[in-house]
Amino acid sequence: MAKRGRKRNKKAFRIAVIVIVIIGLLAFASGLGGEGGKKSLLSNDGSGAKEVTTNRDDNGKGGSVLWNLFFGDRDSSTESTDEAAADGKYMNIYFIDVGQGDCTFIDFGETEILIDSGPTGEAAEVVSYIRPMTDGELDYVIASHPDEDHVGGMEYIFSQFDVGTIIDSGAVKNTEVYRKYIQAVGASGAKVVFDDDMKLNLGGGAVIQIIETGDDHEDTNEDSVIAKISYDKFSVLFTGDMGIETELDNINRFSAVTVLKAAHHGSSYATSAQLLKKLKPSYVVIPVGQNSYGHPSPETLSRIEKAGAKCLTTMDNGNIVISTNGKEFNVGTER
Repeated sequence: MAKRGRKRNKKAFRIAVIVIVIIGLLAFASGLGGEGGKKSLLSNDGSGAKEVTTNRDDNGKGGSVLWNLFFGDRDSSTESTDEAAADGKYMNIYFIDVGQGDCTFIDFGETEILIDSGPTGEAAEVVSYIRPMTDGELDYVIASHPDEDHVGGMEYIFSQFDVGTIIDSGAVKNTEVYRKYIQAVGASGAKVVFDDDMKLNLGGGAVIQIIETGDDHEDTNEDSVIAKISYDKFSVLFTGDMGIETELDNINRFSAVTVLKAAHHGSSYATSAQLLKKLKPSYVVIPVGQNSYGHPSPETLSRIEKAGAKCLTTMDNGNIVISTNGKEFNVGTER
């Protein structure tokens, strides 16, 4: 299938290594390696995560990538993320800017996963964006709950791709959008499962874990499918529109993750301090667009900041792309 290319300029990498070695030898010979000397951007100073900015040349798009070098101490001999990935495959996670809505696409080798579709009016754009990364089939589609900003685009998307398995919350809603979604599910021929506790093995050390947090809430937001995708040491938690009450009722069912997809577009009624303390995310991604609800809430942004996580919104950054080989990850943005 067509995949987004990743340039691997080995010649340039080797030249860079040679230059670093020469500079190191010169510094040692001239006594510049003491306290006054400059440290490598990849040197280990005991402070944990390191970030460097580099130009993105991924499928011809510009922008910047924050290279997060975490998972233990690193030293100046650490190889780049691209080089490290030579022994494994990448999982690419695309938080797609669909305005005031949720839509995430995960591309992992021959497996493609769509979590929510965004609103109806964004469906064609979503299809155009994900088509080059699929082979015509979406292996898993997760519909977190029946709101239009999460499943409005499903009808069109199902008309454009074959679908293997649909994971649904089981919640229902008396709306035209929901009725069209259900009709599209029936016409798709896909296997339909509900969000009971389960683990789906994607191969290569990657797993989707569905965490059942309860059903039949008065507010269907609270019935959202909660999905954790793990790949070796990397993990991301998708929370639909789950609110604080459900977070706290299930707090002991959650564990630390690398990235959190914040619930309900950064609403003050979601992403509690207790959940953030439990998850300890390095990044929080908020899918949000121009709206009259005050999303993302200053209260939520303050809680995220106090938790020590970095926060990115699709409203400010456009598409947010996270690539990982399971041991390291990088974060980039696209407009």
